Amino acid sequence: MISLVMIIGVFSLFILSKDNISSVYLLDSEIHLYDCDGKEIIEVESEKGEIQLWGDFIFKSSENKEGTLILLKNFKPCPFSLNGSEYFERHNIEIPSSKENLYSRDNCIEIKGLDLNKNDMCLILTIDNIIVTKRFQVINVSSDKKKNVKSENCFFVNQTLERKVQYMKDRLTLVDSENEQFFLNEVIEKGTLCCAININKCFAGSQLQNEFENCNRNEISYAIVPIAYSYSGEVEFWEPFSVKTDYEAFGFEARINSISDVYGIRFLIFPFANEYDDNFLKTFKAFLWSNPITTYIIFKEEK
Repeated sequence: MISLVMIIGVFSLFILSKDNISSVYLLDSEIHLYDCDGKEIIEVESEKGEIQLWGDFIFKSSENKEGTLILLKNFKPCPFSLNGSEYFERHNIEIPSSKENLYSRDNCIEIKGLDLNKNDMCLILTIDNIIVTKRFQVINVSSDKKKNVKSENCFFVNQTLERKVQYMKDRLTLVDSENEQFFLNEVIEKGTLCCAININKCFAGSQLQNEFENCNRNEISYAIVPIAYSYSGEVEFWEPFSVKTDYEAFGFEARINSISDVYGIRFLIFPFANEYDDNFLKTFKAFLWSNPITTYIIFKEEK
């Protein structure tokens, strides 16, 4: 079990509700990762296809909660060891209610099976419907194997859809071609779900907004991970897929698995999949790479 001590942090808010009419749950949480020398990492090297890292977790929760730590390796869950435990894909963390921030320091994270030269990693903390992410890259210097990504089809967002995307206050919205509001029930028979994103929204108000708008438009690869929430309380990470496009506003169709026990679906979107480079530093590419985009949840309509 992770030990917690007090520390100051940043405040955030989440409305915990399947119908958006429930009570407000407040959570502040951050993840920081360090190498063996205590240096905070974005990219780190491994010579044996395995690595040991240290993580600091910051929490402030308005309720007693149980969180789950999950590690994605190249966008799929993988086993890892936490503080000398056996290797599991999920590790539970008890988070007590507190008015002050709680800090868990020097948690040992051990990872094996880093077979690619560039391994795109993301440590994820899930608490109910909240997702906190820390993305990093591990270079396996003993391997020259690269990920062969097959891009799925994506499409340019037309003017009608664009207006709907622009209308949203957040940077990403899930849309339907005919309805302003829709539920998961409406895509069950189709087997696909339409998602639209405007990358410009990611930079709104940031110092990198002008740089992104004025850059030469090159294709960007995105890895997209569907996340399903089941009535049994499980959070499922479905098979990821990839798109590659130079569109600022683009859409894609995601294949939907069986959802008999699922009440909601969202997507975690990783720009520059398996493409991080030192040249990204202090540019819009580093900003976009380091912030996986988490969509809203589409809920199943209660009948």
